[in-house]
Amino acid sequence: MYPDAEQLQSLTGAQGVNGFQKSVTARLSCCEVRKVEPFKRAIAGYKAWVTGVRREHSATRAQGTAEEWDAQYGLSS
Repeated sequence: MYPDAEQLQSLTGAQGVNGFQKSVTARLSCCEVRKVEPFKRAIAGYKAWVTGVRREHSATRAQGTAEEWDAQYGLSS
């Protein structure tokens, strides 16, 4: 799954290729176009998705269970 070419072109036209380094807002915009939007298209129509989470990355991740409900996307993960 790839980012939408027009959205990516618009983003890089406005921010530059490395514009995500300028601010938190710019970083969130970059993630939305490059990761979140393609992910939403990839999971459309599915009831569950599988991912790997490294527990040592954060205290929140360390508390994760083998199966969880993803309220943001309405899926079991």
